[in-house]
Amino acid sequence: SKDSLEWISELANEKDVRIHFHLSETEKENKDCIKKYGKSPTKYLAEINFLSNRVFAAHAVYLSEKDVRLLSNHNVKVVSCPTSNMKLCVGSALNYPLLKKHKVLVTLGTDSASSNNNLDMFEEMKFFSLLQKFYHANPVLLPAKETFEIASTNAYKALGLNGGKIEEGALADIVVLNAKNHYLLPTHNLISNLVYSANGSVVETVICDGKILMECGKVKDEDKIKQDGINAIKKLIQENG
Repeated sequence: SKDSLEWISELANEKDVRIHFHLSETEKENKDCIKKYGKSPTKYLAEINFLSNRVFAAHAVYLSEKDVRLLSNHNVKVVSCPTSNMKLCVGSALNYPLLKKHKVLVTLGTDSASSNNNLDMFEEMKFFSLLQKFYHANPVLLPAKETFEIASTNAYKALGLNGGKIEEGALADIVVLNAKNHYLLPTHNLISNLVYSANGSVVETVICDGKILMECGKVKDEDKIKQDGINAIKKLIQENG
């Protein structure tokens, strides 16, 4: 409701936090909004002063050029979730060239396990690039380097974090890969391998802000975490038939 959206916006300003919002994921969503309010979801949100640089708009599949201009004017970030969009068959694809034209910052997300399953960001890069090439009938659209930057550098920019690079003062975020993994061979074009060939299995160690989250392919208490997940699903199925 309008009241809820205004409350969310006010609270985000008060707490100095960001807003994650699903925008124009389906054609029906757009049509319902136009039928009820006489305008697109993006225009409606702009008119109630919901759009701002705090907003992360997930999906953003069904946008007109006027909608994209509004997102750009309010410095809204767009998070594309191509795997989820394909699995749920939303019927179209994010118009990356149009967003790029109007300098809207785009990055990638996985949506959720219910519509993506493995939440693998390497695969998300591949599907994002291939879906854009297919949808726009342009095989040279979104080369590997640009896709990799969208998934990495753009994410830091969107969150206002000093990361995605190894230098003094930057966040100590490092992912160590197994260069001998068959998904990364041969190694003459590593970025291309990361985007089009790799998956999460190539990662050996993950360091986030100086803290080791995974080392040599193992997460602390990994076996317990997996078993807890299995038990939770069994309980859920039993309780709900």
